[in-house]
Amino acid sequence: MGGVDELSTRTAAALYKVINKKGVIPVSNAMTAEAVKVFEGIYRDVNIALANQLALVCEELGIDAVEVFSVANTQPYSHLHMPGCGVGGHCIPVYPYFIMKTVRSDTSLLELSRKIYDSMPQHVVSTLMKMLRSTGVKRPKVLVLGLTFRGGVRETRYSPALKIVELLNEEGVDVYAYDPLLGKEEVERCARARYMPPDAFDGDAVLIAADHQEFKRLDWSSLGRRMRNKIVVDGRQVVDVKALRRMGFKCTRVGMPCF
Repeated sequence: MGGVDELSTRTAAALYKVINKKGVIPVSNAMTAEAVKVFEGIYRDVNIALANQLALVCEELGIDAVEVFSVANTQPYSHLHMPGCGVGGHCIPVYPYFIMKTVRSDTSLLELSRKIYDSMPQHVVSTLMKMLRSTGVKRPKVLVLGLTFRGGVRETRYSPALKIVELLNEEGVDVYAYDPLLGKEEVERCARARYMPPDAFDGDAVLIAADHQEFKRLDWSSLGRRMRNKIVVDGRQVVDVKALRRMGFKCTRVGMPCF
């Protein structure tokens, strides 16, 4: 942390040492302290964007990005993140713009990362629609699992799930949604979708848009028996794709070829 002068820095550090067991790292000034926080978020932003772009490369090459990344990360200098349908919340999607809108320096890498993120909801929806078209169903029913921007966090700001719901509506499908952290009224207020818990869904496809722990414990066997077409697109690396395929699901995830 840093203050506007040495005295303010020492005063704030003394206060935070009382409430923060991990301690305080003083820096030169307030601008430096702000840059530390913003740059840390931008680092994650750029590296997740890299993971997403490489995941799309893996889909085209017909290989599994999770397998590739996991083995690559056995090297001490490789820290590839897991790909997904996008990022949200009030930090990572916002911090890059603090820099891009403030400085005259080249920020093209940050801009490209944002462009990649903006494309991910469309990518997972396109993947799902391709799978649905193969069924011949005229107006498919799709359940979006998760509306918050990440698992275990009750926050929908900039959540890619909301864009996914919007795109599905544009495709003319019947969209249903469920989030274990949101009630029926909240779900239907923040997304143009009807509330539907997974244990009552009997439609065509499930798209996982948030990595809630509850989704890892779903009874997929029971859900599959109710579904008309057993299609699952995992946008958050939640399910065991191979296990669901053995159960008769047409299942894929970001970074994996459909079939």
